Amino acid sequence: MAVVARKVRYPTAAEVERGRKVGELERQYDGKALLYRPTLDVLEIELVNGLRVAIPRKLIGELASVPVAVVRKELRLGAYGEAMEIRSLDLHISVSGLIADLVGADWARRAGRIKSPAKAAAARANGRKGGRPRKNVA
Repeated sequence: MAVVARKVRYPTAAEVERGRKVGELERQYDGKALLYRPTLDVLEIELVNGLRVAIPRKLIGELASVPVAVVRKELRLGAYGEAMEIRSLDLHISVSGLIADLVGADWARRAGRIKSPAKAAAARANGRKGGRPRKNVA
């Protein structure tokens, strides 16, 4: 059996630091604390960045049909605060995804899908020029 030697490329200090910053940005929308208020039927979520959000349970589709007794007893934040979970139902809801859905943070993605006469004309003009330019690979 032949052993193939592979060259390992370690990340530079700048790449490591950039990765840490990206991780911090992604983590700021994770949950830090979760409280269910049954009298109001509202979930209060405190995010890592300090923001507190109160969300009526009926706005969270996955929890709308779950009995109040189950939500009160079993709804918890996951180990890293990334998701709310009810283990007995195998239910996991991303905290950052929930906030993005409710606030409409995906507006930029949807705006890119809009078709207009100006966009169609620009696409045709670019096509006549040969389409999207090739990436320069150094």
